Amino acid sequence: MKTHIDRAAEIILRYAGVLGATRARQADAAYRAARALAEAGHLAPDLPEPDETGRRWKVDYKHLPVSHTSTSGNQVTLRTSYGWWHTDPAEAKSLAYALLAAADYAERNQ
Repeated sequence: MKTHIDRAAEIILRYAGVLGATRARQADAAYRAARALAEAGHLAPDLPEPDETGRRWKVDYKHLPVSHTSTSGNQVTLRTSYGWWHTDPAEAKSLAYALLAAADYAERNQ
């Protein structure tokens, strides 16, 4: 499976190859640029892999009452200690982005 760094390097190589350099040197330069973008926080982390079903991701946090997330059709489901929460992919992504933004803010303002 390709990582975000792999994908970024491919795009960088496609659009900004080093003139006069060998293909290997161009690829090396593209990977260095992609890693620099990742280290600077400009690439999203790779997503976790699902379990053996291919549709479920286990969440194992002591202080979060979510045991796993799953998909069924065009719906995302969270199983929590309070019950089931069913939502559409856009709303689930909105929640995930809000959590990432809050975590990023907290890290930058420690």
